[in-house]
Amino acid sequence: MTLLAVIVPVAILGALVLGAVMFFQRGAAGIDASPRPLLRVYLYLGSLVSILVLVAGLAQAVTGVLGAVSPDFTYGSSPGPVPGPVQVDGSTPPAVAPLRELQDQYDRRTRESLLQGITGALAGALFWAVHWYGRRTLETVEERTSSLRRGYYLLGTAIFGIASIVLVPMAVYNTLHWFLIPVAQFEFRQGAGESLAAAIAVVPFWILFLRIVLADYRSGRVPTEPMRTAPAS
Repeated sequence: MTLLAVIVPVAILGALVLGAVMFFQRGAAGIDASPRPLLRVYLYLGSLVSILVLVAGLAQAVTGVLGAVSPDFTYGSSPGPVPGPVQVDGSTPPAVAPLRELQDQYDRRTRESLLQGITGALAGALFWAVHWYGRRTLETVEERTSSLRRGYYLLGTAIFGIASIVLVPMAVYNTLHWFLIPVAQFEFRQGAGESLAAAIAVVPFWILFLRIVLADYRSGRVPTEPMRTAPAS
């Protein structure tokens, strides 16, 4: 939820800003609303949404892995009483039962995180592959260097860049806080695994999109689609 709470508003705002920029650049009369250009726009938007689903799934999967390694660090904990010795009659000491319940909760959350993460990552990868194939099939060679493609990578760079700016400091703070700040008995210690997993999932995609954008601009290629202008009145 930490990752989705960051990238969903950024993605919506970025798409609106990009659409507004393209509208003002071309003008209302310069926008081609025929089915083929609209299909291209859908394929790029579908590709980007699929990548967001993929990243969210990877973050959940990483959370599950961290939960399996260190559930206290991942999900948080509150120090409880030290378990007493085993009773003479073999019954469970009063302090042990809550610990077992807590461990069962950790195990359940870990399995849920892994299941949700793997499912989301596979679904995102599958839908991205379908949309990528649709783009490769529909587009001509000239359209693969178009302004729409450049806007797609710019929007992805902005989404994952802003998410990285928000999530990386949060993950570093939560991690250092968990290790360095002691807590009193029965005080809940906030887990750091979810924010750390979100940062681990987002940063590589930000670097990937940024490298593609920089390589595109360094090559000096210009958009090959003609820029339509509104006729003079």
